[in-house]
Amino acid sequence: MKRIATSKRPAAAKPSVPPAASARTGAAPRRTRAEQREATRRALIDGATQVVGEQGYTGATITAITRRAGVAQGSFYNHFESREDLFDRLLPELSSRMFDHIKAAAAHARTDAQREEASLEAYFDFLARTPGFYRILYEAETFAPKAYRDHVDMIARNYARVLMRARDRGEVPAFNRREIESVVFMLMGARHYLSMRHERHGGSGRPMPRWVARAYMKLIRGLYLPES
Repeated sequence: MKRIATSKRPAAAKPSVPPAASARTGAAPRRTRAEQREATRRALIDGATQVVGEQGYTGATITAITRRAGVAQGSFYNHFESREDLFDRLLPELSSRMFDHIKAAAAHARTDAQREEASLEAYFDFLARTPGFYRILYEAETFAPKAYRDHVDMIARNYARVLMRARDRGEVPAFNRREIESVVFMLMGARHYLSMRHERHGGSGRPMPRWVARAYMKLIRGLYLPES
């Protein structure tokens, strides 16, 4: 008698594990390639900030920067063409972080005088959080001159816009449009020398004494009409 051939039942497919289930196991979600690349770039910027802040531009070798960043030296060239390319991008990156910090701190100020005080305090808070910034900024005039000029021009434009807006509202009645630029650089000079006194010579990373902001505001209060 012929045995009737029977076909084997196909093995049941294993149920797939939904993404949410892997999250419940406690494993951290994997970064995308773009996220990994940005994390490495930011680590190199942070490493350069620390090394240049401590040793200056001349002492900031690629080896020292990548070691501080905790990345392979070969990874450096995936993000920057050379050490000079990194130097040209370092100050603009930190400037952007600084302006974001200041903008957030001054967002709730009701008048331009209050905004000026909040901006000064936020500026010194940023210096305390980023001790290398002062040295990076003022050595950039020699080692990254274009980045330095762009930084100064950006600060001057922002300052001028704030003062012109206040003038148009009648808060800065004593100065005409031509004089505003001179006032801008006076204020920038005041911040520069206060930075020298309380960051470079007073010890990096220390918060600015509160009385410094009070003295600064007493000096420039005459720019604005008395607040109601």
